[in-house]
Amino acid sequence: MDVRFAPLKRGHHYPATLAQIKRTLRAFPREDLRSLKRVLCISRRSLSTAPLLRGTIVLAYSLDETGQHPGGPSSCEVRFRANNHGHRAVWPFDLAASYVLFHLLPHEVGHNVCWRSGHRHRAGDEDDCAEDYAERFACSFRV
Repeated sequence: MDVRFAPLKRGHHYPATLAQIKRTLRAFPREDLRSLKRVLCISRRSLSTAPLLRGTIVLAYSLDETGQHPGGPSSCEVRFRANNHGHRAVWPFDLAASYVLFHLLPHEVGHNVCWRSGHRHRAGDEDDCAEDYAERFACSFRV
C-alpha cells in the first residue's frame, strides 16, 4: 500500500513515521485492506481541501517540534464529532503516535471493512462498526 506524507511547514512533523505506519498496516489481515490503495498524511489545516479519493485513508494531523498542535494548545489535541456533539481528547505528546497507529488508522480501516460488509444502513452504524473494529485491532496488536 502506498503511504504518502504531504509537506509540512518548517518545524512541524507527523506524530507517526512512515516506517511505523507501514509496520502497523502489515499487522492488518490482508482481506481488511482489500480495496484500499493509499494512506495520505496531511496537516489538519489541509483537511477541508483534501481530495476524497476512493480507496484512500486520509490522516490529518501534525505537531510542531515542541509537541504543540499547530495553532493549538500544548500536547496533542484531537477534536471529533459523535452523535452531533463536539468532543475533544488530549494526550501527552509521547502518546500521539500510539493514538494515530492504534486508533485512528484502525478506525479508518474499520470504515472500509464495515462498508464492504454492509454496515451502512442507518446513520451512525458505520461509525460504531469502525470504532468496534479499532478496539478489536488495538487489543490484538502484537509488537
